Amino acid sequence: MRPLLLLLFSGFVTCFSVSNPLHAQNFFYCKFEITGSAPKTYEAFITVQEDTTAHEVRVQPFIPGQSEKPRFEGTLFDSAFSDNGFEKLLFMPEDSLIEITGLPDAEPSFMSKFEFSESPEGTFSSHYLSKVYCLVENNWVEAKLIEAKTFNLFDIDLGLVRTFYFSGSRYFKTLVENMQEESIATRSLSSQELKTRIWMIIAVDTLDPSVGKASKQDMLNMTEMFKNIAADMDLPDPKIRYIMGKNFNKKALTQALTQFLKPDPDDIVIFYFSGHGYRLPIDKNDYPRMIVSNKWTEATLYDESFAVADIRKMLENKREKARLTFIINDCCNTIFPLPRVKGRSYMGTRSLGSVVATHNFIKLFMEPKGIIQLGSSSIGEKSVGNPTIGGYYTSEWLFYLNQSLSRFGKGVSWENICRRAGTQASKKVYAWTRCDEGTPPVKVRCKQTPTFTLDIKIPD
Repeated sequence: MRPLLLLLFSGFVTCFSVSNPLHAQNFFYCKFEITGSAPKTYEAFITVQEDTTAHEVRVQPFIPGQSEKPRFEGTLFDSAFSDNGFEKLLFMPEDSLIEITGLPDAEPSFMSKFEFSESPEGTFSSHYLSKVYCLVENNWVEAKLIEAKTFNLFDIDLGLVRTFYFSGSRYFKTLVENMQEESIATRSLSSQELKTRIWMIIAVDTLDPSVGKASKQDMLNMTEMFKNIAADMDLPDPKIRYIMGKNFNKKALTQALTQFLKPDPDDIVIFYFSGHGYRLPIDKNDYPRMIVSNKWTEATLYDESFAVADIRKMLENKREKARLTFIINDCCNTIFPLPRVKGRSYMGTRSLGSVVATHNFIKLFMEPKGIIQLGSSSIGEKSVGNPTIGGYYTSEWLFYLNQSLSRFGKGVSWENICRRAGTQASKKVYAWTRCDEGTPPVKVRCKQTPTFTLDIKIPD
């Protein structure tokens, strides 16, 4: 399996902590041996933040039964920080390593790289720690990986954590408090609410050579997210109509909207599109036109397109109107149809496996009424996607939705979810992609500014 990310760690003897286990998505433990004339065994504990802003690493010699041992600690950044008012983005792509400098007089000196690979489909974590390299006499040497484990907050081994963090430390106390925190469920779902069904129309251009793989991943991510929500809340299985493959055409989409979609007044409707998009110079709407065809040409483009604005009109005017409707597009919003830009993959700490808390589900899905509209890019902008993670914006939006639905979500709202997802998607696009601009074309950092419209009301 191809490695996805390399993290470089330079250790130094110190005591500080940047990670808050409340906001940790996954924890990684490994034991490894540096072979040679005098083999040495070490163990490491990595805390990965759920918003991927900072990752803390602790490395120590493996000495069973000894609590007082030298510990080396470093911080791995792969998100934004402020430098003299200018926001820099320190992501760690596969071909670039960022050194974390320790104290020059730290003894013994220690430097290592941690390599993560994609986990098999169906596991709670999207990555696992697969290899460790250590710097020996100025050469990178692969260590012998003896043991590697991945934990989330619900199955973390506190005995293991205690070997790295003393019981009286702020980190350990916070971790225990968070594990013991009870869900703040004000009420359970009523018998009527338990009948709520999620209806989904997922239109994805899976056969297109430039966007097909990313669009297929978007389809898988959307399906997984909402099937998990329905299962956790004991709702009926979602009714899903896929417009994809050879069935990816305007006729099939129209039939799905008019004949398949028959929600009850308390149901939830989700329309999702991932593929090619564009706009006409005369268009006034902020949202693009979607190309719903595998065989479109310049002559047939208009007839084989569906404006997002028209999708909204159809859903607003349906006799079987749902209580809450989502209209989501992840595609370009440029004057001419352009391929969705391919961005680099980044470490997928964005597992969609968090258990849904009833009180947050009610706040987000049962209380609001109306329409939520989401677009991956603003007027004149392209959208970025990757075959591994799908559309950058879709990936970020699902992550923040998943985070808000968990029992650790506080003060959740659609405003916060959409705004935070848009901000993070913009940052990742700016850091990880380059677009052609000008004549002759010059490579510049891409800009993508997701947009959203919340036409919802929450009863008093």
